[in-house]
Amino acid sequence: MELWCFKCQEGIQVEGTKGLAFHLRQFHAIESSGEMLICGQDGCMQTFSLLNSFLRHIKLQHIGVEKRIEEDEEDSNQQNEQMDHDNHEESSDDEVGPHVVPAEHLYLDNFDHDTLKQLALSLLMKLRSTASVPYSSVQEVMNRTREMFGSTLSALEHEMLRVMQAHGVNTDANDVRDLCYKFSTYQNPFSGIETLKQQSEYMVEKLLLVKPHEIPLGVRFDQAVCRKTGQILQKAVTDTFQYVHILDVLRMVLSPAIQRTIAAETMSPAGYIQGYQDGQQFQQLGFLRDHPLALRFQLYYDDVEVVNPLGSKTGVHKLGLFYYSIQNLPRCLNSSMNSVHLLAVCHSSDLKKFGFTPILRPFIEEMRQLESDDGAVLELRGEEVLIHGTLVSFSADSAAAHELLGFMSPSANKLCRLCDATREQIQHDFLESNFDMRDVEDHDACAEVAEARRQGDQFLGPPV
Repeated sequence: MELWCFKCQEGIQVEGTKGLAFHLRQFHAIESSGEMLICGQDGCMQTFSLLNSFLRHIKLQHIGVEKRIEEDEEDSNQQNEQMDHDNHEESSDDEVGPHVVPAEHLYLDNFDHDTLKQLALSLLMKLRSTASVPYSSVQEVMNRTREMFGSTLSALEHEMLRVMQAHGVNTDANDVRDLCYKFSTYQNPFSGIETLKQQSEYMVEKLLLVKPHEIPLGVRFDQAVCRKTGQILQKAVTDTFQYVHILDVLRMVLSPAIQRTIAAETMSPAGYIQGYQDGQQFQQLGFLRDHPLALRFQLYYDDVEVVNPLGSKTGVHKLGLFYYSIQNLPRCLNSSMNSVHLLAVCHSSDLKKFGFTPILRPFIEEMRQLESDDGAVLELRGEEVLIHGTLVSFSADSAAAHELLGFMSPSANKLCRLCDATREQIQHDFLESNFDMRDVEDHDACAEVAEARRQGDQFLGPPV
């Protein structure tokens, strides 16, 4: 039977949920827990954290009511046991057609050195994603695993040849030589992925990794010691930031199942506000009226300290991170970290030096392309698909919002970005009716004053 694999993003021929579980373990290194599992059957986007619950849901909700009734009639006493252990021995003839090969056989027939390399790379990536495992430990694990594979396979090859010779098998035959060659090839599962560069290139080529692009911001001069003379010299250093193009990410994210989910999005019942599409702005925005299936992006920005916050290096290595999510997806998906995509990474000091404009310029250009009438044409699995999108929301804490949107700091006299409250006024007034709310015209006027003052106009009075 055919079941949907959310990793392969296509249907695969397997022997029931047991075959799907075998496929996920062997091809994608998914264990019983620790990763979000998406159903994907018939457009179902329900998620699970346990493999047993994931398989039980597929068996109960998607394999078919008629087959389950037949199983109950054959042996109703073993129904719960079959659900828990995915035992399809009695119904295998009904599930698998005459030309369907079980998943175990497909896996073993197609197992090659590239498959082994993907499993080895998955091990390295899981180790590297754990913050408590340093790079030196990852290298040590790789070296020890290589030694273990080499010793084990060499011993198995020697024992295999001994048994063949004892049974009179010609060990000089071509197929035996090919088998011995595979033994020697598999002794190093990390061949070709031993360095970070090799791992990155392999993931881009085989595993659809979207690499960031390094974009220069400017040049600064640092002092460096010449190794030959010992003199202190001025060295030009280029300030850069890393940017991940949205269109490249969309080519990976917009699978057929995700496209069907976006197309099936509906508004909440009258009187309920459960998302942006239920608000007044969504209904008034002309772009979304013209393109109801347009992707709605939510941008998020925050700083992160990558060193010990109690140490002496705080602030020096502080990073500014930009993320985004697609609001069209169901809440069950957007609540997962897998649905939050990285947009840009920069040094916080570069933000203060160059501002947000050069860092967000590639993002603004992509948004303009998606908001245009022509949109962006993406090739998704061999088909050209027209995509539209727009930015509808920006999220940040107070410090990041004030810095990005150009507001005064919280220590200013008019410290609120929603109204004209002064620091003195907030001591005795506590109702919204006591304050004059800010609007678009007021914001534009303040922006003009700030721009004029930045250019040196001295006749505008003190800052507000």
